[in-house]
Amino acid sequence: MSKRERDEVESNEPVAKFPAVDEVEPGEIAGVEEQPGPASTCSESEAAQGAPDNSGPRAFDYLIALHFEATCDETSTDPASAKVPRDKAEIIEFPWAVLDTRSLAVVHQRQIYCKPQATPLTEFCTRLTGITSETLEAAGTLASALEAFDSYLAAEITSVGKSFCLVTHGGWDIGNQLTREARDKGITLSPNWLRYFDLKQEAVRWGRQHPKSNIRNLSLEALTRAFNAPVVGKQHCGLDESLTIACIVGAMMKADPSGSFTDPIDTENALRRFQEDQATAVRLGGLPFTLTRPELDAWFVGSELRPINLLMIKDPDGRPSGSGFADFSTHREASAALALNSGLLGERSIEVQPSSRATVAATSSSTAPFPMDKAAAAAVASVDGDWTCSCGFVNFVFRTDCKMCGLPPAPGAERRAPSRFPDVAMRPGDWRCTNPSCGFINYSSRQCCFKCDTPTPASHVAAASAADKARGEWLAGDWKCPNPRCHNA
Repeated sequence: MSKRERDEVESNEPVAKFPAVDEVEPGEIAGVEEQPGPASTCSESEAAQGAPDNSGPRAFDYLIALHFEATCDETSTDPASAKVPRDKAEIIEFPWAVLDTRSLAVVHQRQIYCKPQATPLTEFCTRLTGITSETLEAAGTLASALEAFDSYLAAEITSVGKSFCLVTHGGWDIGNQLTREARDKGITLSPNWLRYFDLKQEAVRWGRQHPKSNIRNLSLEALTRAFNAPVVGKQHCGLDESLTIACIVGAMMKADPSGSFTDPIDTENALRRFQEDQATAVRLGGLPFTLTRPELDAWFVGSELRPINLLMIKDPDGRPSGSGFADFSTHREASAALALNSGLLGERSIEVQPSSRATVAATSSSTAPFPMDKAAAAAVASVDGDWTCSCGFVNFVFRTDCKMCGLPPAPGAERRAPSRFPDVAMRPGDWRCTNPSCGFINYSSRQCCFKCDTPTPASHVAAASAADKARGEWLAGDWKCPNPRCHNA
């Protein structure tokens, strides 16, 4: 039996659990050795709810989730002494997971390690990713990984008349890291990399189409909770996070088969439209969450560019998302700004991609001016319950472990005091969430907190009854809506 036939046999045996990376022998995943794995449903709970809806059109037969890991270094005492500048990082783990958009099963997964050529594998990077020098000893190059990926697509997808599109969590993987590293190493990327979906943008679009959805944050953790998808494996393992992305995509497609993942980012068409329309706006990504307007102005002025407008894009919880827009007075300046893609702003490698004033206007409900000073920026970037780790890193409230060092919050860890909604007027029967990390004010009709899902407190029943009495005398012909969630009589 050929290797391809064996993979096809295995793909017909779905299992409820993804194989963990450390369950595979190291020799089997070094270099460009394949880890096809059996097909995997993303969640036993989804399977119990019934088979996916196979009716209706799909924009693509397969969606391929990718999440790279790259060389890195970090020091809180002297960032300038880091051994790996952000704009010189090299991909060391090149994984992907293939989701069948009909069965919503992961039908193929692969993990390729790449040996860095110009940057070291630091102790910090090993601690973060679990990748060691021994793991990379027999690894191939980025060029060989790209060749293996393109060969898989040709042999298993395009040659049999099937379509695909890539999916990443944010624009860093393709729009920044891969594009910059390929340019630095003289590698020509194939047309396979011209189109991709950004899961963050798809989640924002979903939130607009489904106003009652519970998308409060765009992190992978938060999106798994919002769409009831599992977190696979561990953070900073590229294969595990690729599988987690695939699970979220599958959950979104199951809920809305024809309305999800239909309009990908097309970098070639975007650049052509940008040039044809003489556009003056660019989209920014990878921005620090506490970035100020003067800092961003200075970054552009350093390249003799002066934007006339700078806007940050907010996440569903109202915090900076790490993305934004810059608008210039001329197309020439906007075109020059594109050359800054992957450039450093402080310690961050910034994405700069074509956009337009029409796009900026269409997202106006999710944008705001950048704060003018650091104090204001810090206030905007944090919410009630964000906590400070013993290593000094400030974590978002939803994190159960520190993003920097991986440790859970220490007992008594400093948390931002609840003060996010102090001045909101409350109507009779409205109730404040009892979760000390939340404090959100909810309408009387809500059975659980809109922000964190904490159940309604028992005292709310009495408050709701008081609200009914507070409405006063009823007149002939008045009527009460039978919907128990309705707030009006």
